[in-house]
Amino acid sequence: MTEPTEFRTRRLDAREMDQLGKDARDILSRAVDAQSSGNFPTDPLDHVFKTPPAAPVKRELDDLGRMSADAVSAQYEAAASAFEEMGVEVTERVAKIGKALIECDKDLREIAEIAAQIRERGKHVQAQIEEASALSTDIRSAAIEVRRKLKL
Repeated sequence: MTEPTEFRTRRLDAREMDQLGKDARDILSRAVDAQSSGNFPTDPLDHVFKTPPAAPVKRELDDLGRMSADAVSAQYEAAASAFEEMGVEVTERVAKIGKALIECDKDLREIAEIAAQIRERGKHVQAQIEEASALSTDIRSAAIEVRRKLKL
């Protein structure tokens, strides 16, 4: 019986994944050929794993299982890393949105201040117009009064 394999959890690059797939296909092909022909090769995996010989078909299948487990572990690790990267991106976007909200709040306060200044200016202009109108009325009244006195 073989010893349990300790699983590595590291991300495989594309070249390693391709090699892993080729090795798995080669091992499976050799195991099927050996079982169907009755010819069990003495050391079919020495070039791949450099391990001492054992029962060839069983070792090939054990190695295929280990390689499959490594590949699955690598895929899960890649998925977890992708989710972590997505979390970082979401955090960055939330920070940008927070900054945009702060700027928006500042802009809204400035808009409210400008609106208040416009209202004040409007009141001032209204007061000036009312004052000018009252002055015009006073001048007209005084002019009418002067004309009436001159006609007397």
